[in-house]
Amino acid sequence: AGEGGQTGTTGKRGAKGPTGRQGRHGEKGGVGKGGFLGQAGFTGLSDEWSATRTSKCPEGETSTMRLRHCNMQGCRLETKFANEWGSVCGKDWGPNNAEAVCSALGFSEGGRGIPDFGGGYTSPAGHMLVDGDPLPSQVWLSQVQCAGTEGDVGDCAHAPWGETVGCAQPDVVGICCWGAGGDTKKVRQGPSDFTPCPSAKTSWLRLSACTRFGCRLDVKHDGEWGSVCASTGAMAHASAGVVCRSMGFGAGGVAGKGGADGNGRVWLDNVKCSGEEGGIDLCAHDPWGYAEGCVAHDKDVAVCCTGSQGVVPARALGRAFACAGGKREASSGATKLVDCTRDACRLEVKHEEKWGTVCDAGFGDVAARVACRSLGLAGGATVKNFGSLATPGYGPIWMSNTGCSGLEGWV
Repeated sequence: AGEGGQTGTTGKRGAKGPTGRQGRHGEKGGVGKGGFLGQAGFTGLSDEWSATRTSKCPEGETSTMRLRHCNMQGCRLETKFANEWGSVCGKDWGPNNAEAVCSALGFSEGGRGIPDFGGGYTSPAGHMLVDGDPLPSQVWLSQVQCAGTEGDVGDCAHAPWGETVGCAQPDVVGICCWGAGGDTKKVRQGPSDFTPCPSAKTSWLRLSACTRFGCRLDVKHDGEWGSVCASTGAMAHASAGVVCRSMGFGAGGVAGKGGADGNGRVWLDNVKCSGEEGGIDLCAHDPWGYAEGCVAHDKDVAVCCTGSQGVVPARALGRAFACAGGKREASSGATKLVDCTRDACRLEVKHEEKWGTVCDAGFGDVAARVACRSLGLAGGATVKNFGSLATPGYGPIWMSNTGCSGLEGWV
């Protein structure tokens, strides 16, 4: 055979073949590195509210106002009154209030208010603790409306101190102030305590141990000071008016219980004045020194007089209480005086082992002196129609048309 010829030129590329089968998955890669921990959010505004420790609003304080227990939304606003810290209600919170508070605390760029910032009681047994610091239970102010230039939240228009009905701890306001805090802080111009009722003293009456509700009333009798009791209910305002006017207060006053407990004698109980009397000793009352329901002084009368004391009028004089020796009753076993008032006592006699009354028909002053002497009293006089003036008697009427010579040993 002859030698092979030269290799021919390359032919054209053939058509694309079909796609081959999918290969196997590779091995699973390792776990990637963890991301950075996100910033914690602040605790919600519930009765379990507490302060966070990052990015919180600034605290601030004067002697009568402070921002405390701060978080990223705000700080609880507290104000001091009557030597006690308390919070401020956020209801009816005025638009200029936050600016006024922050400016008074030395912050230069104002701030914002959170009317329902909250925080307070966890249970009736005590206060919730924030960083070991108890929150105050008192809510001092409500309906606060500031102009923006006041020196303290207490200088703004508001409802009377402590009158915050309908405002619970979740309703108290919070504030977040802006700008650098400085030393230019303002001072409260208004009061920081309740105005007590006015004390006063004359030679026979005194008002002492005063609070904003009243002063203990004392009266001087037989050279000794003693309190006035209200064992069966509060003394009426008409009686307080008699007391105040007799001490030089032209506008009168109001009465109540709860004056600071006294000590020593309790001179009067159940004082009932019409309002026209010139002095408390001329009003109806139990006998001097008879106050069996008041021995502990827990029912001493409190009186709050209105206005300022002027000229004390001369003491109005009247018949002093002396019936039955100043006691409620007196008895010899056969004759007795009972249901005594300032004006008289009812006379009763014992007959057939039964007590009964004596009709005033024909009963004169001579018979009265006989009856009184039989009881160890110096003398006496007749008061007609006593049954219509005091508690009526009951049982038999043993005697009528009684005539005595004055020498008898008993009626």
